[in-house]
Amino acid sequence: MIKQEYVIKKDVKLRMLFKTFPKIVEFLEYNNNKIFNNGDSHLKDALNSISSILKNNDIYYRDCFFILFALSQNFVEIEKNVKNGNLNFDYIKEEEYWQNNEVDLNASIFFCYTFLNSLYKEELSKDFDKLNKISDTKDYINLRSHILEKK
Repeated sequence: MIKQEYVIKKDVKLRMLFKTFPKIVEFLEYNNNKIFNNGDSHLKDALNSISSILKNNDIYYRDCFFILFALSQNFVEIEKNVKNGNLNFDYIKEEEYWQNNEVDLNASIFFCYTFLNSLYKEELSKDFDKLNKISDTKDYINLRSHILEKK
């Protein structure tokens, strides 16, 4: 059984998620504008998804998918560093961190990814498996269209 002190209430998690967005948007915009010059569609999808969450104050499946897709490579690296003991995010469980500090990019990516993934874990897993099997652009466009239709 999980001790009550380790359970973070959903409304607190949402406030924490919203605190991650400025760093994540800055990171995605940098990658979208500087690295990909004209922009990359999956990064634009993620930026649009963050805007949608902030505007609608609701988190749809498609928003989770596109944000996780954009952050997945960075999350894997961060998760590897956590497992190796090179990074420690124990402090992100503390509400005071989110209220009093400038939120770190790695902590933002780690929290955002794990929280959004927890909302639709099984369905996301299936769609990411499909994504991993894609070998051409046409298949990606079809999957993307399918995801955009989901709420």
